[in-house]
Amino acid sequence: MSNVRHHTQEVLLQRDMDLIRDLLFRLESSDWGFVDTEGISAELKKDGALVSYHLKLLYQAGYIEGQVTRGAARREFNEKIDLDMDYIVSVRPWSLTWEGHEYLDTVRDPEIWSKVKKSAGEIGSFGIDTLKALAKGFIKTKIKEHSGIEL
Repeated sequence: MSNVRHHTQEVLLQRDMDLIRDLLFRLESSDWGFVDTEGISAELKKDGALVSYHLKLLYQAGYIEGQVTRGAARREFNEKIDLDMDYIVSVRPWSLTWEGHEYLDTVRDPEIWSKVKKSAGEIGSFGIDTLKALAKGFIKTKIKEHSGIEL
């Protein structure tokens, strides 16, 4: 499992689907232009390294646009630097992509999000595609209950 030192504490770099959703909401509500990552960290009360990691994941998944810094990466703490121009060092986000908007729209409703997390938690192992599929299923059920139309 990856981890990173940030000041004097260690931060585990595990995907946090709530943070991913929160970051997408934050980017959706911002004016066009670079979003201050430190400001997001403070606003969400999350460690800066954790926020940066999730922004890289969102960029790699094609959910956000931003300025990418590529280059040197440390393989292990205090070891020599290996140059790898494919390694993403950081992402300064500026907007959501179409896919980012699509995902956010499927998990926007707090009631649906709560059901998705509960169902996914019962399954135990899931990815973002599973969360999106669950949310779409709950949305279809909600549409049928309100309109009588089955999609």
